[in-house]
Amino acid sequence: MAVKVNLKKYLAIDGKWQFAPVLKLDGRPQPAVVLISGEPTKGTTGTFYIEWREHGKRIQQPVGTTPREAKDAWQAKVAELDGDAPASEETATLPIEHLSIKEACDNYLTGVQATKAPSTYDAYSADMEWFQRHITRSRVAHVTRTDILRLLAAGREQGLSQASINRRVMVGLMALRDAGATVLLKKRDWPKIEETRSRPTHPKKSPHSLKNARTTSGSYFRPTSLPGSATVKSPHSHGTRSIGSSEHSA
Repeated sequence: MAVKVNLKKYLAIDGKWQFAPVLKLDGRPQPAVVLISGEPTKGTTGTFYIEWREHGKRIQQPVGTTPREAKDAWQAKVAELDGDAPASEETATLPIEHLSIKEACDNYLTGVQATKAPSTYDAYSADMEWFQRHITRSRVAHVTRTDILRLLAAGREQGLSQASINRRVMVGLMALRDAGATVLLKKRDWPKIEETRSRPTHPKKSPHSLKNARTTSGSYFRPTSLPGSATVKSPHSHGTRSIGSSEHSA
């Protein structure tokens, strides 16, 4: 490219309006991302400008407020000045060193929403929200094994079940790996999920058997072994009754 054409964005940074350069990948601008204090930043509001030199004089020209407008204007100016316009292409995917964890999770959830059941999408969304809230990094490329172990510990501090902790961390890892991250974990890093089996419960035996069960008056029920009849001392009388076949024959 004989003539250099730059793309930048005029926006407010800490209350002060100034220019910020647009991120470049392989010499091509990516207008969706600007560099603020060297840090890739998305979602800013402002006006894009292209900049080039003619006869030693610097020229700046506003080209719109959307990334698509900015990219088209940059390509058109390159074609005009250089006669060799680059082929039109879709917006390049950001490499993981510039990709935020939120973007990685959002991209992964988009795929889940398109291919899985709504209930699965809702469950993954909740797990991703927890993952993003507790991970201590902001960029995909910066996540390490230590960060994952800290997440596992954070879940325990919150009193979550081990199954719930493992699931939330795994869903977040799936999003990072889908974005191209390589986070190597050891097999022993994943805490085992203990199986809780319900044991049959047996009623506690009474300290006294039925034949010795005391009534409110202090008397005892004493079943006899005589066939066909039983003599019982009533707790509310002073005599005894004979209950059996003889009573029916009277």
